[in-house]
Amino acid sequence: MDLEQPLVPVPVPPSWRIYDYRSVGVAAFFGSTFAGCLLMAMNYRRLGQSTAAVVTAIIGLVVTALILLLAFADNTDWMRPLPLVLMLATMYSAKGIQGAAVDRHVESGGQLASRWAAFGIGMACLALMVAVVIGVVFVKNSSKSVTIGTKDDIQYSGLATEKEARALGQALKAEGYLTDRGVTVLLSRGADGVVVSFVVQQGVWDDAKSVAGFKQVSGAAAPAVGGLPVKVRLVDSSLDVKKEVTVSPEDVEKTLTVGGNDEIRYSGKATEQDARALAQALKADGYFQDRGVTVLVSKDADGVILSFVVRKGLWDDAKDVANYVVVGREIAPAVGGLPIRIRLVDSSLDVKREIALR
Repeated sequence: MDLEQPLVPVPVPPSWRIYDYRSVGVAAFFGSTFAGCLLMAMNYRRLGQSTAAVVTAIIGLVVTALILLLAFADNTDWMRPLPLVLMLATMYSAKGIQGAAVDRHVESGGQLASRWAAFGIGMACLALMVAVVIGVVFVKNSSKSVTIGTKDDIQYSGLATEKEARALGQALKAEGYLTDRGVTVLLSRGADGVVVSFVVQQGVWDDAKSVAGFKQVSGAAAPAVGGLPVKVRLVDSSLDVKKEVTVSPEDVEKTLTVGGNDEIRYSGKATEQDARALAQALKADGYFQDRGVTVLVSKDADGVILSFVVRKGLWDDAKDVANYVVVGREIAPAVGGLPIRIRLVDSSLDVKREIALR
């Protein structure tokens, strides 16, 4: 009697190793979502799913690139927990998507890949990202320059373009700031928005009038770099920032010409409608007679200020000062009524006399 039984083939365990979701988490923790997805892609390839491997690697690369771009654009507190959130999302995505395949691999005698290998891949991806970030920062911070005229320079960096630098240079030339005297202006565009930096002499940053002048010039030139707001920095010869102000639309002085020669300059919250109403009131009062007279009006948190540009010494004449008080009271309704402040200023717009009308 033949007692031999037919041979039953013994399953051969898979010779390849794959990474479980914990290994994916280790790689993602150290090397970003890209590292975690790279391990998942390696699993797919070893399981014979080449298309899924390529798609998974691309997804990891795209997500990581977007996070890096977001970090450059908005480096605020809410970004801090994002890497941990992404690591957990990557790890548990691996568990949900590949967990069953990993279990079948182990049940059939296959082995898991080493977590040390996952750690090594994570660190390699981290090194790659650091190299990319350093390269981007270097490119962003490396300044280029264009020459306006023969001596003045606009140095631009970050995301600012040569076209913007040339446009800014021409705008500053039109404003009379660049007059071929060897002046340097720096333009940058980045996470802080548009920044225009002026290299100035010692102490200029402490002079309120000079600071106001740079704000006015920058505001007038702002359309060349995309419009307001822009940050204005006054820096010393070593490019150390000594003063920084933000120029918003309200800071820019605008001009309304009345007749052929008289003008209203308005700023702050004063509108063109306010300027036109004031012009009509000054004409009706007989102050505007097309003689090249300038009046400034501004509205801000401190109220309404009317400034009259007058001849030298007038602010010391009591009778003339009294006349301006009368004019101020008569035209006050055009700018919202009392209280207002009347200022008498010289041709350089230095305040020589101020009277509060209530």
